[in-house]
Amino acid sequence: MNGRRLSLRFAVHRWRSMTLGAVVVGVTVSAAAGWATVLQSSEAAIAQSIRAEHAGATFSLQVKDSSVLAELGLVQSLTSVRDAHATVRVGNGSIAPSALRIVDRETALGVLATGRHPRSQDEISITRHLADVLGVGLHDRVSVRADEAQSEVEATIVGLIRDPADSQAATVVMIDRDLADAAATVFLSRLNPYQDEVLQPLLDERSLTMRTTEMLADERGESGLPAALSRTRSLPLAISVALICVLGGMWLSVSRSFSRDTEGLVAAGLPARAASLVPTRACLVVVGTSTLLGMVAGVTSVAVARSHISRAIGQDWTTIVVPAGSLFLIAGTLTAALVSVISSASLVRRLAANRSRRARVSAVFGAGAVVLGLGMLVASSTGFLSPQMAPIAGLVTSLALASVSQHFLTLWSKRKIYRRTAIIMARSLVPVSMVAGSLVFATAYYPAIIQHAASEVEPLNSAPQPEGSFLVYEVPERVAALLIEEYQAMGEGQAVRYFLPRERKHMWRATSTSVLDCMDQGEMSDPHHLPEECYPKETLAPINATMLAAEGPTQADSNLLSGSEVGLLRFPAGSPRVDRLARTKAVPDKRLGGNLPGVVVVEGSPTARRMGLERSGSELLALYDFGALTQENQARLRALTTRLAPAAQVAEADMGRSDRAVSLSALIAGLGVAGVWLVVLPAGLAAVVGHRRTRRILVDLGRVRVRRRVAWLWVFPLGATIAAAGLLGRWAAGTAGAGMHGSYGWAWTASMVAGLVVVTVIQRAFVAVPGRAAAE
Repeated sequence: MNGRRLSLRFAVHRWRSMTLGAVVVGVTVSAAAGWATVLQSSEAAIAQSIRAEHAGATFSLQVKDSSVLAELGLVQSLTSVRDAHATVRVGNGSIAPSALRIVDRETALGVLATGRHPRSQDEISITRHLADVLGVGLHDRVSVRADEAQSEVEATIVGLIRDPADSQAATVVMIDRDLADAAATVFLSRLNPYQDEVLQPLLDERSLTMRTTEMLADERGESGLPAALSRTRSLPLAISVALICVLGGMWLSVSRSFSRDTEGLVAAGLPARAASLVPTRACLVVVGTSTLLGMVAGVTSVAVARSHISRAIGQDWTTIVVPAGSLFLIAGTLTAALVSVISSASLVRRLAANRSRRARVSAVFGAGAVVLGLGMLVASSTGFLSPQMAPIAGLVTSLALASVSQHFLTLWSKRKIYRRTAIIMARSLVPVSMVAGSLVFATAYYPAIIQHAASEVEPLNSAPQPEGSFLVYEVPERVAALLIEEYQAMGEGQAVRYFLPRERKHMWRATSTSVLDCMDQGEMSDPHHLPEECYPKETLAPINATMLAAEGPTQADSNLLSGSEVGLLRFPAGSPRVDRLARTKAVPDKRLGGNLPGVVVVEGSPTARRMGLERSGSELLALYDFGALTQENQARLRALTTRLAPAAQVAEADMGRSDRAVSLSALIAGLGVAGVWLVVLPAGLAAVVGHRRTRRILVDLGRVRVRRRVAWLWVFPLGATIAAAGLLGRWAAGTAGAGMHGSYGWAWTASMVAGLVVVTVIQRAFVAVPGRAAAE
């Protein structure tokens, strides 16, 4: 009988174990594959929405300096788009607010669901959600009035569009062939603006700003996920890791039975190597088939329920995306893990064949590995080795301790018979100790280092702006007004507008008076090559922008002020050298500096007139309470910013960075606890069952105290390995985290504590009296 038929017969013989494994793998992989499909489909829907909002154009341009609008009129390849708020009315009945997008020519804005895109000025397309709210459909006539318009425009609905990223979008698209460039909020182009003789100089002098649609799609795809998904990006990976733990525990629990089957095949005349391959091949086939079917089931389920899933997370998908990369990673990880577990078990069995000699050899090599690992840890802590070697050293030490900890039993117990019994039995827990040690070390090290990075390192490298703020730089003033209106409709948030001055001839920059003093003393015109002591030390931007405000006193970054004065540098446009130095009085504003301007001057004030500052037509919009919005409103405002100001630069101070790090460390710690219970406990209980005859003999010998002592001696190496691995993980994290100081949290202790509890459970199970029939 060939190997394939033997493996099939084996699977039938062990059908309960195989069925259970197939169900566990299939269901778990289906969940991981389904969630990965949801995540990737959501990201694809956001990217599709961005491309549709830009009508397939490759480039988006916005005007930074309104004085160049006349030159834009010479470029025929640009499509002008105006964004506004509007109300839509059906006869004398339903009225609904909406976003209005006006284009100056026939353009395919939006993803078409039914009908066609508008071709004339009396035709419009609207989103399906808005049509449902108004109770209208194709060929119905509605009245549209922009907020600033005095009259309504009647038009016929010729198309229903959808926004894949927002199922609640209420948008109207219409054509105005007389749309003036001054009224446009964005210009779309399919041609590279840098190859246009009119646009290239404007881009070079920063009078125009430009972004590619693909860049916007990539950025929004990463940051624009719905709140329900953004917090679960790691869920497919977490499910896969949990499944690996479960499979490891299941294999350890059935490995003894499989070993007996293998011995039976050898006794029947099958070569040992061929006999060992029979259960391995059967398990690999079952896991592989279940994985494939689980992936197909997960992806198919999402495809069938596409509409319901997308609307549940506030989107409107047109299709799903099969996450080929994630599926390949899941399959590869499961296969590699299963092969590793099976190979490790086989290696342990072979090593156990000659116990006495190989035990001595393993003790010597294990002790050497412990000394080497601890030496590397000490060297990493003291600076002789790179701190990045600490986790490797800690893992080596944890694995080596598992192989030598049983020999410490020779130092315990006065009665040799108890000690010898425990030592012989402890060999059965060596593989379990190695798995437990590596698992506890990993799930102690990573939560500790992540927590440390969140509490100590990240605040030092946080975004140079107020916490929870959202900045939109180089946004047209008309667009800024729309964003503020939408932002304040979401709550009582503070929005501050800093107007960018026109800089076609010269540029003013803010600095400290110490920089001016150094330039005067050294007679230097380039402020970027001064001695280090000349620059202010507390600010993130020692030379910063100067902007305008509508009202209030002149304000400055408090770290640039010397007394009540701040320094000013004037650069000719395009030159790194200063042609004028100045000082002005200002009041401190702790919010300024970094991504925000260094000085804010009131427009029309004597200071502004003296410096020749006047508005350019674009601004820096600071939404200081953005972090207080709900996750849904934050995502909606980001999407609106991308649509209204695609060429603007955005900076966000992430309030949730530390919270996400804490959540990730808790997730890893939770996986460690799950792994301990799902792998170490079943394996330990399997070892308890394997020693049932020894337990029966100990019961026949009499005292419970004897059984308890032998049981504690037996599980001591496992408990010592778990405790040492947890402490080594913390030590390695302290070394890799640039010192033993700072907050590492307590999540790193979770798997260690769970492991010690599991050791206690295993010890209790050993002490329990086994049935005489089972022992025989």
